[in-house]
Amino acid sequence: MATTKISRILFRRGDLIDLPLLNEGEPGYATDKQRLFIGNPLQTFTAATPPVLTYTIDARVARSTVKVLVNDVPKIPGTDYTITGVTLTFASGVLSAGDIIAVGFNSEIDVEQNEEYTRVLQFNASVTDEDTGFLFDSTVFNTSVVDYSIKNASGTMSVGTIRILHDGTNPPVFDNDFLETASTGITFSVVKVSDDIILKYSNGLASTAKFYYNAKLWNTLG
Repeated sequence: MATTKISRILFRRGDLIDLPLLNEGEPGYATDKQRLFIGNPLQTFTAATPPVLTYTIDARVARSTVKVLVNDVPKIPGTDYTITGVTLTFASGVLSAGDIIAVGFNSEIDVEQNEEYTRVLQFNASVTDEDTGFLFDSTVFNTSVVDYSIKNASGTMSVGTIRILHDGTNPPVFDNDFLETASTGITFSVVKVSDDIILKYSNGLASTAKFYYNAKLWNTLG
């Protein structure tokens, strides 16, 4: 009689506060919050001799949910390091020559009952010109439409559409058509850094916020 073998695939799981920086493509499930995440490619550096304290990180990982590891040991934001824009700065004494620095973030997979997947990002309180985490390569696309909604920690909500155009010569242009229950304090801007078109935000209120969005990208040819 043939033997039937049943295999079970289990995701890394545990409380949200204990969720580590996941490897690229690795899923992780926060059992206490019922939230699902997946790892992205890491950006790595090797500390020089003597160690350099400041590093420029990719705009794709320069976001509020970024995690920083040194020799696979998580470091504490605000104590061991700070991130301003795309500049990562370590505190004195954190690094030694030859240390391996890994910078990355986990993307949340929305499991709410939406008709299509929506990406979710966390916005910090009282910040100016922070990267949202959304960007695109202007050598591939020149047109984008971003449908979004926002809810801050105070319960204020907004919904809107951001349209972005880049003609390849002039700075990118955009508009933001939205409505809100009251002011969320969130405003947007668009900049071009190298070939990347980057959507940034500012938050004028002392409340964090969640940014839900779906984006469409295409190339408009003449």
